[in-house]
Amino acid sequence: MKIKKVLIVDDDKVSILLTEALLRKQLPNADIHIEYDGEEAIKYLEACGDHLPELVLLDIDMPKVDGFEFLNWHQKSPYVDKMEIVMLSLSSNSKDMERSLAYNAVKHYITKPLNQQKIEFIVKDF
Repeated sequence: MKIKKVLIVDDDKVSILLTEALLRKQLPNADIHIEYDGEEAIKYLEACGDHLPELVLLDIDMPKVDGFEFLNWHQKSPYVDKMEIVMLSLSSNSKDMERSLAYNAVKHYITKPLNQQKIEFIVKDF
């Protein structure tokens, strides 16, 4: 599968700039969309129709709807088998990692800061 569309969900603008720059280097033709919290990401996905992103890069600690609340929504949504999620978090807490990877849609748990090797690891399976 080729990645045509990516959704970044993160409230840290510096992290978003780095993630977007690394993604654009690795996936120059991909449509990259950014949302700053889980609530806005849910609204965005509901408006996408059949044009869902293949990949969601999701932070845990965000205002309004955090990453775990987003995952709970996603697990019950009609989109559960239509996209893969990679958690991007500052947390290296093993409980956060285990909790994240317990969701079937979560493919990887990557700690920030992101770098080119981590991006290559994320996209290599597509």
